[in-house]
Amino acid sequence: MVLKKIKCKKCGYEWIPKIQKPKSCPSCKQYQEKKSHVTAR
Repeated sequence: MVLKKIKCKKCGYEWIPKIQKPKSCPSCKQYQEKKSHVTAR
């Protein structure tokens, strides 16, 4: 099985996923994590 590069619809980041259908890209995931740490309610 050859893994194809996926482009994120939100931020345009391109990466080769380790799982077949990733829910979010590494770039968005990092951004969300940073954001959630700042706005901790």
